Amino acid sequence: MQIGRLICFASLLMSFQVLAAKVVQVDINGAITPTVAGYLEDAIHYAEAEKAEALLITLDTPGGLLEATRQMVQSMLASEVPVIVYIAPSGARAGSAGVFLTLAAKVSVMAPNTHLGAAHPVSMFGGNIEGDMKQKIENDAVAWARTLAQNQGRNADWAEKAVRESATLSDKEALEAHVVDFIATDIPELLDKASQKLQRPAIKEASIEVFEMSNKQKLMQGLSNPNLLYLLLLIGILGLFIEFQFPGMILPGLLGVLSLAIVFGVQLLPLNWFGVLLILGAVALLIAEMFIASFGLLSVGAFVLFVLGSYLLFEVEGSVFYVDPIMIWSVAVTLILIFVAFGYFIIRAKSQGATSGSEALVGQTAKVFETIAPGQPGSIYIQGSYWAASANEEIEEGALVVIERMESAQAVVKRV
Repeated sequence: MQIGRLICFASLLMSFQVLAAKVVQVDINGAITPTVAGYLEDAIHYAEAEKAEALLITLDTPGGLLEATRQMVQSMLASEVPVIVYIAPSGARAGSAGVFLTLAAKVSVMAPNTHLGAAHPVSMFGGNIEGDMKQKIENDAVAWARTLAQNQGRNADWAEKAVRESATLSDKEALEAHVVDFIATDIPELLDKASQKLQRPAIKEASIEVFEMSNKQKLMQGLSNPNLLYLLLLIGILGLFIEFQFPGMILPGLLGVLSLAIVFGVQLLPLNWFGVLLILGAVALLIAEMFIASFGLLSVGAFVLFVLGSYLLFEVEGSVFYVDPIMIWSVAVTLILIFVAFGYFIIRAKSQGATSGSEALVGQTAKVFETIAPGQPGSIYIQGSYWAASANEEIEEGALVVIERMESAQAVVKRV
């Protein structure tokens, strides 16, 4: 009787544990950045604290930063909770950095009609890295990929091909090549198969709890867009330029400082400082063009520096981020036109001389209000105002005169 009660109690206890079982899910959809790395680390800590049965990563990424990927892999390998990577939904991919995350997972799964691969290091221009740097980066990535694959019992030879040859696999090919553990059409099927793979029956009936990014992480990830950061950099430079040209406007300067603070202070994405210097050099040449007659040479030089600097802006080892070329050329042409127009109006204003104050009256025609004689100043009337005036001859009231120059607040005139 007592044995029966114990068996019944044990069954109830197991049933309660199954009902209480939890799988924490994180959704990674987009580029791998330091923000995403921090998000995954927080999720793992939460899953450990909640004693979850597993951590499920749904993955759809073109790749991202190498250092952020390393941080994520380290967090996955150190996790007390088994990590499952699920390349989903249908049509998703795990490219570049996603390959390393898939290889590092305790269980790797793909949804139908997904693909995996192309982890070869590339430059910001989309081309291959050449020379000694290529060999260094490539060999390091190959060693890392093979180590991850071997430790999880996966195909290390294919992992090397993914790095050296940008090899890719469909879901069925990846299963046949022993790169992933199985294919699952949805999460319930995945949990069923993962429970068998990990020998954790509770996973099959576990509830799913989605771990969301914090508001701060959502904001940071939204700002981790190379095109947006590129525009913020330009807004910052132009804002400060306008503030220096027209002191006291405040708003352009405030926008400029805020934009540059986001780009350089928060460090959402690593920048190539040589690219930044080229862009600053281009702006300096454009400013010089407004004051120096170079017959367009400075503008041409500025255009070349600006385009090169824009292409190099995110050219950092281990990164796949770049500014959209269409945006680069569009902004470059627009910026050149703005500065050329600005310079034209400055030169035109200088050629016209003073247009306000007493100096603006020189050369204007006025009417004598009070008779003027040598050594005896009179007064004139012009543009609704009365001015003291002197002359080398006597000029009667009502006569028309031309203002030759201004001496303090007195006009020196002569008869028309």
